[in-house]
Amino acid sequence: MALKKEYLAGIWKKYGKQTGLFLAFFLMPLICCALLCQTQGVSLTKLTPFGIAGNDEVIYQKMVEGVVRDGMPAGYFGYNESHAAVGTFSTWSPVLLLPWSILGSLFGWGAGSAIVYNIVLLMLAMGSFYILVKPDVRQALFILSLYAATAFISWYALLTLPEIACYALIILLCGLTVNLHRAQKLWKIKTGISFVIAALLTWMRPYYIILLLLPGFELIKRSKKKGYGIVAVSLTFLMTGGIYMWINQNMCAPFFTDLLDFSWTSMLFSNPLGAVRALFSTFMKAFGEYLTYVRGGVMGSSLAGAQCAALLPVMGCLLFNLRQDIKEKRRDMAIITGIAVCFMFLTYCAAAVVFEISASGKHFGELIVLGIFIIGWKKERKTIPVMLAALSWIFFIQVQYYPCVEKNDSLEMEIAEGKAQLESSMKVAEEGDCWDNTLIWVFTDDSGYVWWQGLYALPSGIGINLCTREYVLEHFEELQSKYLYTSKDDTIDLLCESRGILIADYGEVHVWELRK
Repeated sequence: MALKKEYLAGIWKKYGKQTGLFLAFFLMPLICCALLCQTQGVSLTKLTPFGIAGNDEVIYQKMVEGVVRDGMPAGYFGYNESHAAVGTFSTWSPVLLLPWSILGSLFGWGAGSAIVYNIVLLMLAMGSFYILVKPDVRQALFILSLYAATAFISWYALLTLPEIACYALIILLCGLTVNLHRAQKLWKIKTGISFVIAALLTWMRPYYIILLLLPGFELIKRSKKKGYGIVAVSLTFLMTGGIYMWINQNMCAPFFTDLLDFSWTSMLFSNPLGAVRALFSTFMKAFGEYLTYVRGGVMGSSLAGAQCAALLPVMGCLLFNLRQDIKEKRRDMAIITGIAVCFMFLTYCAAAVVFEISASGKHFGELIVLGIFIIGWKKERKTIPVMLAALSWIFFIQVQYYPCVEKNDSLEMEIAEGKAQLESSMKVAEEGDCWDNTLIWVFTDDSGYVWWQGLYALPSGIGINLCTREYVLEHFEELQSKYLYTSKDDTIDLLCESRGILIADYGEVHVWELRK
């Protein structure tokens, strides 16, 4: 009996703590999401995507529906009747929707699937991180505390944003990087997986290409002939960048305006000095805008401002860690931390010069996720309290999130009514012109935004082309899309009476068939 007790005690000592820590990592995303809902008086099980205070989410939902149904949406997603050269996807890279599409194809896709799959992706990433890294108790406490303090991760999961796929892949890449730093076993396979993850991230967001340096460093370091390793990494960079350019050029629909600002490049050859001045002026203007957002983030004005503000302590702590690595001659860790610092700096420069700071909150959020896992694993005692205090202040005490909304019976009934009407009158054409499967969503009416929740009632496969009011009024007689979605009794709604057939009347909207 005593022997049995000793045996069980030995088993618990060997595996009990590891099992407990694994469950802590694996369940942390679910716990954080549930607690974030509870702080707003909402149950996670009663959360509805129909009440989210945004509008891009319904486009994500319907694009994935089309992929799950037919492998690709049957209609065009775009803006002002734009569309991709290849496929029927919107402005965002379709790779961003790949994890949802795979899970949806395997387990089904419905109105609440995005919330469930976001939490599942984070749970799988966190569990995998623990298996790869095997952090000790102190490291685990640091990482889990930083994750919990970075509340926007959980909020984005509940908001049904596909950026959660980026966060999950970043966490997995961090785990593989740490594992490669420690172990020799199966290094080729793990390096190959790291290359694939970094490539997928690049096809989602182009600035992630620098993260190819993480597995690239391991490949070059372990190659017997360094020259071959350098050539292999260079070819991987070229191939990954080339595929991104093809995806961006051919599988993404043009936006209302150019998403990237390269105006300063037009002077590079004709007036190089002027180009440098224009670039510097653009950078300084963006820096001033960034500081404004930082000030707002510290005072709790917006989530975008909070992410801008949180980038500063994360960057500062990474620089401190880099200094310590160099000082203590930890060469490999200095290179890994240095790559993370370069990644953050170059992403900020891209946001300042190419994108707009106002639209870069999500990008900075991804940098913060990368930073907290590197900092938490390295467990520098001087940086962890600073990070934890800064993130807690910014993302818990100050920032104001959109309210989480529970299921509303009347709203659910309105959408169900619209779905019944549309499925009987809006048939997805299996062959022919994609415009026959495209609906124009008129973005605004006479008094404000058109009721976008009603778009959840559209049949699977129908493409949504978001059009400005001005575009529809100017091109009303030659609109290519077969269907139009607008507010009742609006000016455009009244115009449709002379051209179209009313096929659905529910909630706050009418759906018109403009041609046979």
